Amino acid sequence: SRPRERPTFDAMGAELDASAGHDAYDGPEAEVLAEEVRLRCTQAMLQCLDPEARLTYVLGDILRLPSREAAWVVGVGDATYRKRLERARDAVRAFTAGRCGLLDPAAPCRCARRVTRTLADGRLDPRRLALARHRVTAPAPEVRDTSVRLAELRSVGDLMRSHPSYAAPGAAATAVAALLRAGRYPFLPDPPGKPAPGDA
Repeated sequence: SRPRERPTFDAMGAELDASAGHDAYDGPEAEVLAEEVRLRCTQAMLQCLDPEARLTYVLGDILRLPSREAAWVVGVGDATYRKRLERARDAVRAFTAGRCGLLDPAAPCRCARRVTRTLADGRLDPRRLALARHRVTAPAPEVRDTSVRLAELRSVGDLMRSHPSYAAPGAAATAVAALLRAGRYPFLPDPPGKPAPGDA
């Protein structure tokens, strides 16, 4: 079968902009449906980055690894890693600037409006939520704490860290590499098979 094409920021931006004219959804389970849309959107933003940039961005801005350890996971030198991270940050910032209402109260995109649109075109099924969970099945405390502070977000990294997939144990490069190899983050490429920094 033909591989699925990677989404682009241009295509995703056009889709989000088209939702701006919809009324906010206020029907049953409005809160959990908005959460599903938000989580899908943050994951889609990562998918718009090429695999190299995606891994770099996740390690640097989401898992907050120091550049030396992150460079080891990626398999490049510190300077190369930092340049890649800055390019990835620029791409994500350019996309969200003036668009995401979670990061900028004046921006037009709102998760509740996206719910209305995605329900209308059949891309959201309230009975089959892939990412959001009902309130009674709360995520890990660090994820929940980030999620409830959405009104106080200061960066796209804050928004991304509220995704349950990034409730990763510890910040050591070896732990991150093990998680990647275990397939917990299927949208990231495999890290190089190297000993951890400082190992023989």
